[in-house]
Amino acid sequence: MMLRKFAILASILLAINVYAAIPSGYYDSAEGKKSGELKTAMHEIIRPHTRISYGAGGTWVVFRNSDVRSDGSIWDMYSDVVRYFPSSGSHSEMHIEHSVPKSWWGESGSGNSSFVYEASFDLHHLVPSDASANTSKSNFVLGVVETPSFDNGVSKVGKAMVDGESRSVFEPHDDYKGDFARMYMYVFTCYQDYTWTSNGVYMLNNNQFPTLNTYSKNLLMQWHRQDPVSEKERNRNEAVFSAQKNRNPFIDFPHLAEYLWGEKVGSAFSTEAVDNTLSIPTNINAIDVNPNQITWSWDKVLNADGYEVNCYSMQGIKLKTEKEGFDMVGSTGTPLPDGWTGTASGYYTSDAGTGEAIPSIALKNNKEYLQTPEYSTPITEFSFMYRFASTATGSSLLVEYNCGGKWQTLQQIEYENTTKATLNYTFESGDDVRAFRFTYNKVKGNMAIDDVKVTYGVPAPKDIVKKQYVSQASITINGLDASCTYYLNVRSAKGQNRSEWSDIVEATTKEINSGVALIEASPTRYTVNGNSMTIYNLIEGSQIEVYDMRGVLHQRLIAHGAVEQITLPTHNIYILKITENAQTTHHKIAMR
Repeated sequence: MMLRKFAILASILLAINVYAAIPSGYYDSAEGKKSGELKTAMHEIIRPHTRISYGAGGTWVVFRNSDVRSDGSIWDMYSDVVRYFPSSGSHSEMHIEHSVPKSWWGESGSGNSSFVYEASFDLHHLVPSDASANTSKSNFVLGVVETPSFDNGVSKVGKAMVDGESRSVFEPHDDYKGDFARMYMYVFTCYQDYTWTSNGVYMLNNNQFPTLNTYSKNLLMQWHRQDPVSEKERNRNEAVFSAQKNRNPFIDFPHLAEYLWGEKVGSAFSTEAVDNTLSIPTNINAIDVNPNQITWSWDKVLNADGYEVNCYSMQGIKLKTEKEGFDMVGSTGTPLPDGWTGTASGYYTSDAGTGEAIPSIALKNNKEYLQTPEYSTPITEFSFMYRFASTATGSSLLVEYNCGGKWQTLQQIEYENTTKATLNYTFESGDDVRAFRFTYNKVKGNMAIDDVKVTYGVPAPKDIVKKQYVSQASITINGLDASCTYYLNVRSAKGQNRSEWSDIVEATTKEINSGVALIEASPTRYTVNGNSMTIYNLIEGSQIEVYDMRGVLHQRLIAHGAVEQITLPTHNIYILKITENAQTTHHKIAMR
């Protein structure tokens, strides 16, 4: 059997897949995060990627770099049968295997033209597999087989106890258990917003964190620790990255799993190795706050030579493009995506009535409408696919945009034919466009809408200092904006060794010419209890807005007194924006 023990040396010598360095800055936004906030940060880093066409002309082309041994044979983690790549296309005795079964996120399609979900195309868990082993694996959960019904020496299928119940499970060979664990961790992070169905419910909870249930957490962490990352995985990560333009962070940083599901849950993550003999700095306080300067101090750490400091504001804006394909909509036009509203009453599932993937939204009755979320910053680009699904003489589609709280006509599209079309628009930031609405004016016929795409700015950290080294247990940061909230964390340093990062603390600079220090340290201004957030010390008439990290507005209200309470979904990160007396502060809130 040619398994990893004999193949590692050969893979090291395989010149085509020698792995390169992680792109500079790729994981910066995860630095210092912990628990659910860390998982969401990783999700936002790895979720955007290039879709590779499923099948002989796409997936199998990448396999020739990602899953090849030094002798040119196909690297099959499901069997020890030696097979070679044909001159072109796929191998007739092998499948493209979804290591995480696609039925777990509700995929019912089969092949490039009918797949709906991005995870169904994702090469970080698609591998070439012996056909018989793949068929036997089915969509079973992972586990340790007690009574096998299939065993080819590499893959086992059979019964095992899963959370106290006997279920069919799939067990990979010991040499690949870590590989599978890290593929599963990747999928459950990259697609943490999916709804898990079918057998997936025996390993997963439908939440963004921790997502893994107790059974799967224990199993995946055991396999991850027992079978460390190999050269094969690193080379494969690079090959997939070259094609898909995203990475598996559990291969780049094996210790990441400990911060999400292991011994480091609740600790601040660092891409660098942590020296646990160095204490984390504590009692961090803003001891001197001025309009353009803050001095922070913390308790001195015994044996530390110095400290590294991060300080940032949430004044940064990065452009983000979101495309809504209405993947989860059903035959009644519901459920609509998060933040969307409308009265759509149906969907279309044929290629003729959909965009890049099925389904599309159907507007079937007069004055039915579909409205996007209201975004926190101006939209700069907007596009959508539309089609009059049948002869609709006299009918039209009204497209409006919201600017300054008022709806204005963008375009009135009159019926001409039943051909699919895509329209594109651009706006200046000064136009302050925040949302769009489609309304169907029906005389006859129906309307299909799909692939609605918007580009807008989302709140992003703006680094003031990043990993700045200081020898003393304090730092003074100058050149700050007045009446602005800043965030800081710190870690101790000794030579090349570093502690874990401290918790993030915040402080707000003074108003110019004000003698009042607006030091903001949670929970002075707000408290969080479950899914309820209470905001204190408000001025009557203050405007309160809450956005998620995508920039989608969740709540907007005017303060009627000194205290207001807001209810939000848990397991998410929000930006709390408070505007009072023409001054605005931002607060980053984690709803656990």
